[in-house]
Amino acid sequence: MFTTVRFNLHEMVTKKSERILTILLIVVLAACIAGTVYIAITPKRGENFTEFYILGPSGKAEGYPKKLKVNESAAVIIGIANHEYRKVNYIVEVWLVNLTIEGNKTVINHMYLLDSFNVTLDHMDISTESWKPQWEKMYNFSVHRKGKYKLWFLLFKDKAPPLPENRTDYAGTVAEKRILDAMNGKILSLNLNIVVE
Repeated sequence: MFTTVRFNLHEMVTKKSERILTILLIVVLAACIAGTVYIAITPKRGENFTEFYILGPSGKAEGYPKKLKVNESAAVIIGIANHEYRKVNYIVEVWLVNLTIEGNKTVINHMYLLDSFNVTLDHMDISTESWKPQWEKMYNFSVHRKGKYKLWFLLFKDKAPPLPENRTDYAGTVAEKRILDAMNGKILSLNLNIVVE
């Protein structure tokens, strides 16, 4: 009689363990299915960034103006694409800068603000099929002084730092920090070397 009771007790424990394991496996399987569905239907958010570029007047990464005569008209295409996952007000500043590098120190000799304008763009998803521009502008300019310059295109998000009072030449003012920050990669920027004869 004891043998039968032991056997039945062992059988009951085994059946109870099997039920618990079966329920546990069903719960784990349901969690795996729910996780897979969540991953499949939730859009993956990528890195936040802004595309900022300049093209030559023909719309290609070539033919940039390099040598100009005083007051000669030149053009580039400025482009921006917003991948920041929010609406962004961009401020573009265009600076004509004559600088020299003495040892490891940058000296800004002349710094002229040619233009400043705002562009507000909604977020644009990145297409894996084909790249499309979001915003482009043919930007025309001319230089009124002889010299060797860098034409800087600075891009600020939401707000640009304040400028000192209205001046012709911003060299020697806090505005120099913009160019120094751009040179050090702290501001999204592009530049072209231009010689004006």
